[in-house]
Amino acid sequence: MRGFGELEQAIMDVVWAGGGLLTVREVLEQLNRDRPRALAYNTVQTVMEILHRKSWLSRAKDGRAFRYRATKSREEYAASLIDQVWATGADRTTTLVSGHFATVQAAARSVGVGMAPATKDAEGKVSAMTTRFRPAAAATAVLLAAALTACSDDSETPKAQEASASGIAVSHIHGLGIDPADGRLHVATHEGVIAVEDDGSARRVSDTADYMGFTVAGPNTFLGSGHPAEGSGDHANRGLIKSTDSGRTWKTLSLGGEVDFHALDYAHNTIYGYDSTHGMLRVSKDGKTWDERAELAALDIAVSPNDPDTVLATTQNGIATSTDGGETFDDGAEPVLAFVSWTKPNTLYGIDPAGGLQRSADGGTTWKKAGTVPGGQPQALTAVDADRILAATQDGVYESRDGGKTFTQRLPTTPADH
Repeated sequence: MRGFGELEQAIMDVVWAGGGLLTVREVLEQLNRDRPRALAYNTVQTVMEILHRKSWLSRAKDGRAFRYRATKSREEYAASLIDQVWATGADRTTTLVSGHFATVQAAARSVGVGMAPATKDAEGKVSAMTTRFRPAAAATAVLLAAALTACSDDSETPKAQEASASGIAVSHIHGLGIDPADGRLHVATHEGVIAVEDDGSARRVSDTADYMGFTVAGPNTFLGSGHPAEGSGDHANRGLIKSTDSGRTWKTLSLGGEVDFHALDYAHNTIYGYDSTHGMLRVSKDGKTWDERAELAALDIAVSPNDPDTVLATTQNGIATSTDGGETFDDGAEPVLAFVSWTKPNTLYGIDPAGGLQRSADGGTTWKKAGTVPGGQPQALTAVDADRILAATQDGVYESRDGGKTFTQRLPTTPADH
């Protein structure tokens, strides 16, 4: 059994401390009390659902929301992890102790448990650490086991591409769009908005803020959200922001300091936004006043080109569909997709977590694989028309002009200097 991840651990700590049935929003409020940047509602909801599937949390329906409680105590969790660590054998223990004893010792001291230093025997072998348990030993064991397990994670960060000729650092991509004014590709990133020319050259046109929820609303007109550049003094969550000069300058229209939109869609002269801070869909005609619609945990949204009431959302259960403008959504149906883009009534594209490009000609009822986007895990998707698709993955931005059969890289990701 592997230990909890960082956010899983934080959520379980809140649930254990609460001692009763807690909603996602109640847990979120506790987690965000001392954080400089607030966690999003859908992030916490998704992790709590994962903990529920792992049988660490049980839940009961309370109106439209669920209330969660721990199925095992902190002490039971600690004991199981400690047993797991020490049962892995001498070689495993030697590796953990010799490489990470200082981290484990510091974690143990922070909650009042002393740890005897590791020692070497006559043959030079490292002996296992011993623990002097005090009354808070069970709570300490959680930190001990979590530190050991986290240090043993053998996952690797994907190797970054070499810097492009422009030298612009792009660590993560949040949105893609073509400006109708000049046909130029614009890429919303963790380091600003970047304009990409047909010859492959690129330049940053905005400041270095983190632009999320990016969508093109018309010639020279972009909508977005996200977080400000360091030292700007702007709200941590920028609400809805708008540019009328192709991304060079931006102005907050509404919800500054309150909302971070992770997905935006502009259709039927209406703005549809997924508010990740509160885990809900919001809809606005003017970008200033908003209707609050359904609460759900989603990654992306898409609105039907011919029906303003049909809204799709990508969830961990698959594609959730609303036929009442986002007031309610069904439970979701396969396939499980990360991002969706609906360009024509009979042309709906989606990309799955492995980079597989899917296409639906009937509004999402049935899907057919159209191809595979290179570069690993997807980060954004925009269908320009039935044949032209823009997709961002870990390796950069790719474009297809043949409905997903082949792709060409337009912009590589590069190491970010921040």
